[in-house]
This record gives sequence, structure tokens and C-alpha cells, in this order.
Amino acid sequence: MSTGSAHTGRRLCGAPVLLQDWDEEVEEGAAQYWELFLDLLLVAAASSIADELKEHLSLKGFLEFAALYLVIVNGWLLYTHHITTRFEDASLAHSFILFFYLLGFGMCIVNASFEDARAFCVGAILLRISVLLMLANVAYCIARARYFCKVLAGICLVSIVGLSLPILFNGNEFATKFGLWMAAGVETLAEIVLSQVLEGRRLVPINIDHTKERLGALVLVMLGETVLSVTITYRELKHEQGESHHNSNYYWALGLSFLLIFMFTLLFFHMQPSPAEHAFRRSRMHGTLTFVAHKILGLALLSVGVSVKLVVESVMDPEDNGEVSPFGSHLMGYGVGAALCALLCIRYMHYGNKKEFYVGANLLRIGRDSKLDRITSVWWWTFGVACAIPFVFVPFSTGRPLFATGFYAGLLLLVCVLETSYTDSIGKRLDECAKQEEQDSLMDTTSKSYQDVDIIG
Repeated sequence: MSTGSAHTGRRLCGAPVLLQDWDEEVEEGAAQYWELFLDLLLVAAASSIADELKEHLSLKGFLEFAALYLVIVNGWLLYTHHITTRFEDASLAHSFILFFYLLGFGMCIVNASFEDARAFCVGAILLRISVLLMLANVAYCIARARYFCKVLAGICLVSIVGLSLPILFNGNEFATKFGLWMAAGVETLAEIVLSQVLEGRRLVPINIDHTKERLGALVLVMLGETVLSVTITYRELKHEQGESHHNSNYYWALGLSFLLIFMFTLLFFHMQPSPAEHAFRRSRMHGTLTFVAHKILGLALLSVGVSVKLVVESVMDPEDNGEVSPFGSHLMGYGVGAALCALLCIRYMHYGNKKEFYVGANLLRIGRDSKLDRITSVWWWTFGVACAIPFVFVPFSTGRPLFATGFYAGLLLLVCVLETSYTDSIGKRLDECAKQEEQDSLMDTTSKSYQDVDIIG
């Protein structure tokens, strides 16, 4: 939408326009080329952050990894969610502002570590200043969006204050941690602030289709880090070790890792509702929690990608005897468990306590058929129990990376098969009910026709 919209006559300075308002029909939104380019930068950022955690396998290292992840992902969402799902500006001036945004993003990528926190924060600040300039132009040109721009700009300014601390107090560990977590926390809670402060029409609506696509891209990028970990890492290690033969254990790790991310992809996209049924339409709080849950899901999936990289290194290094450190062993279990919990939260925000919702093309009404109610209840309980299993299994995964990868991949495969069997049973049952209702309606119509004939006779 933003700069990527198709225009044959670009202007030097153009006025941004509101993509939609609350009382307007919403057209289907799609990512444009600048957003796709930005997705490529997010892939590089995810890989850079993952390498940082791999080098610092500890609770402290994970907390630093989480702070870096949130600062980068929040910066990505400032443009690709808060700007492009609400406004459109195809001017050259906007494109130059976007250039500095991308430059700041690049600085974050190459300096994604606490050792280079000063340079990382300079890039993050440049990124947010670019967003502020975009918001200033929107506020100047669109009176309807001024209050929204002021609140979002205030959030960005608080974040910039936090990011300034590692620059001002270079080398001070406390200032670095506090500053990065201050920025990460403020922007992570930005959706809650926007939903509660901006009452009524003060909140500029988003294009739900576009936001769905953007959140889906976030999940796929973090899953893609697992692909990079299990493929590129092998090529690098094989080249370093000068091995000409193929390691059979590696191909086990390759297959199981691919199965793991394939199942996560199926589980995530299986229960994506239409824009009309999306959590963003249920209430502001449902939409806010869904948004935050996607950020947690991305963090968990990126953690899984790091653990897969450790598995590949362990099977390629004969000195490790196929083992990884205890923290590295536990990382995959906690990552898989947290990702499943985030998926459960997202699903609950979409469908929890609803009296009716679509399962495929069929409308499921709770309370009308006891058999369907039982299947639906078992479905929810199955997924809920599956969320707890990885956490229970964590102590048994120490020192057995291939076995642990196989266990988690098998668990997700089982969940996916069971879930599909539930939705298949629900679909068949709903088809039977629809046919029965059609037959009953036909019989009623026929019976009334006979009665009319008797009356005429």
C-alpha cells in the first residue's frame, strides 16, 4: 500500500490518504513490494539475532536475545502494520524517508548484539525517527488521524529515550539492559495503549486482511530461520571439516526439523478466520491480545530455530558425541511449548466462547447438536494438553538432541492429525445435518401442497 502502490505518476511531495474508515467497505489488502523487501531484511535480522543467542546459551543470553528481537520486530511492525495498513503515500518524499528507515533497519541487523548495543540503538533510533516523520506528514494532511498520530508518536518518543541510554552511557551494562527493555516493553504494549486511549473514531481502523498477511509473514520468517539453521549451517560445517561423505545423522535432523516447521505452519494457518470473524472484529482487547500473542509466537519459533542449529552442530561434531548443553537441550522444548501456548491463545481470541463460527464452509452452532459439542470440547482439550507436554518432557531431553527433535516433531504431527480428524468429523456431521434439514423442509413443502389441494377440492 504505502510506497508500493502502483502509480505511473509519482509526485515529489504528495498528501497521504486514509485507506479506509469505520463506515466504509473494506477492500482486500495485500503487501506491496517495499513491504516484501522489508521482509527480506527481517529474515536477515532473525538470523543475526539467532546467532547472538547461539553464542550466549544461558538465561541471561536469552533475555538479551528477547530484547533484541522485540526492538527489531516492533520496529518492523511500526511501518508494516501501523503505517501501511492505515495510510497510503506514493510520493518521492515518502520514499526517501523510507530509505532512511531501511538504513536504520540494516544497522540493527549488523549490530544485533549487546556488545554492539550502541550502534544497534543508533540504527533503531534512525528507524523510529523515520516513522515519526511519516506520522508527522499524515497528521498534517489528514485531520481525522491527528490524535492517533500523536499517541503513536508519543510511544515512539518514549522508545527513543530508552534507546538513547546505551548511547549516552556506553559500556554501562545496566543502562544498556534498561534502555533496550524499556523500548521493547513500551512498544510491545503499544497496542494496549492505542486500544484504550483512542476512544471511538479516534482510533484509525486497520485493513484486517493486510494485517493478517503481515502477521502471517512474521510467523513464516521466524519459521524460515529453522530452514536456514538446518541447511546453511550444515554446508558451512561440512566445508570447515572438509568432509566428503554424507552424515546420516544430519539427514535425520534435516527431516525431523522440516517436519517440525511444516506442522507448525499447518497448525498456524489451519484456523485462520475470515476478516469478518477475526479477533480484531470481536473487541479491541481480543485484537490486542492476538497481536501480542503473534509477537510471542515469533519469539518462540525463533528460539526453536536456534535449537535446531545446535542440533545440527552436535551431529556434525564428533567431539560432542551428538550432545548439546543442558540449556540448549531445554531451549527446543520450551520454544515448542511456548509456541503451542501462543497458538492456543490466538485461537481462543478468534473463537473462544463464540456460539457459532465457521469450520471450513460450514457454520458450527454450539448447543444445537450434542455430538458436535462433544467433538468441539475434545478438540479444545486435545490442543490444551498438547501445550503442556513439551514442558513436561524438557527434563528428559537433556543430552539427546535428535531424540528430542523427533519427539517434538511427532507430537506436532499427532496434534495436526487429531485436529484434522476433528474438523473432518465436524464437517461431515454438519453436512448430514444440512441434508436432513433440506429433506425436512422439502417434506414440509410437499405436505403443505397436499393440504392446499385438499382445501381446493
